[in-house]
Amino acid sequence: MRSPMQTDNPHAPTLAGGAHIEGLAAMSVVVVSKSSAALAKAWWDGLLAPTWPWQINGAAGGGGAGGGAPTPQWVSWEAATADTQAFAALARADVACVLVDPSSQEQEIRRVCASVREHAGGGVCVLPASHAHLAPAVASMGLLVHHDGRPPACLGSMLMGMADRQGVVRELQTELNARQGAQRQAQQLVSKLDGELLLAAKLQREVMRSDELTIPGIKIGILYRPAWYVSGDVYKFLRIDEKHIGVVLADAMGHGVSAAMYSMLIANSTTMKQTDTHSYRLIPPFESMEKLNHLLLQPDSETTRFATAVCALLNTNTGELLLASAGHPTALVVGPAGHATRIESTGPVLGVFDDATFGQELANLGKGQMLALYTDGIECVVGTHRVEDFLIRAIRHSAGDPASAIADIQCQLDKSPGSLAPQDDMTVLLIARENN
Repeated sequence: MRSPMQTDNPHAPTLAGGAHIEGLAAMSVVVVSKSSAALAKAWWDGLLAPTWPWQINGAAGGGGAGGGAPTPQWVSWEAATADTQAFAALARADVACVLVDPSSQEQEIRRVCASVREHAGGGVCVLPASHAHLAPAVASMGLLVHHDGRPPACLGSMLMGMADRQGVVRELQTELNARQGAQRQAQQLVSKLDGELLLAAKLQREVMRSDELTIPGIKIGILYRPAWYVSGDVYKFLRIDEKHIGVVLADAMGHGVSAAMYSMLIANSTTMKQTDTHSYRLIPPFESMEKLNHLLLQPDSETTRFATAVCALLNTNTGELLLASAGHPTALVVGPAGHATRIESTGPVLGVFDDATFGQELANLGKGQMLALYTDGIECVVGTHRVEDFLIRAIRHSAGDPASAIADIQCQLDKSPGSLAPQDDMTVLLIARENN
């Protein structure tokens, strides 16, 4: 595409950028002056036009007081910062020249230069000797600086050089504006997603709230640390009747929103009580596991859904504990002295086999003992073979208080390398029967 300053004369002298001299003679110049238009014109005609660069090199000129010098358009300082017509003139110009009067204040110089940079894309600022100290500030706003003491031909060369490059500069400015617009849109989208994810995290925590679960003789401690906004870990406590509570802890495979959606599906679909008109039936943990497995195998999604889970039913009066597990880390029953009983997994991972069966373990949670359920995110911090010792030590030092044990676990996790950027979601549930 030909530059608007090019000419059809192939023999006309050219500048380094390829623009012909004859074309540059017709270039559009805007002079921004605090003086009157008459005084600014006298400055141009008397000082700059006679020394216009290609005229002193003997090149053919295009008229005007200096033969080859262009005739500028005059814009006052006030108009340059407030008038829409002046803005349009600056936008159309090939180059702008800002004349600084010795009486000008620094603040107004900055304001005018900033406006010229914004609307013209750049220009040359002529600084008197009294304001030479402002050169770095003016240059930082994208304008070239010409000091009054330099030869006038130098200013003409600067104006010509800028005009020669103006087409490229404006193309780059257009591209920059487009990229900045795209960046703003991306930032708005990220901000919107951030808000939606924060809301999703809040809703996920609301589903798992256990504040209302107050049971005489039972204490509960919870550590819940998502690796991101939302978590693939989910837990839920169920008050079934006066002497039974249920708990489910699941860990959906993967991270992020999809894993959180599956974990929420598990939490909302876990049932341990079946009612009819006059009575109800306790649903044993192994049956709950079978129903969850069937749910995750439903062919309503192209994505395969896997999860590990553990489900427990506790008689709060007797301490009888029924537990079923689907590929989940080993559950622990820990006494005050640190003696632990391991309850191994009783079935495969959920969502893999349509004919999967899940066994059920019978244990006892005695008074002063604590049931520990956890997800494998803890293993990423303390190591696969150290998790049980890690939990047992915290429980032994807690004097039978789950909240104290959780505080100890949190403290130890915070001291571990990488605690601010966990690799996986981490959840620990502690359920204790009080001695009294």
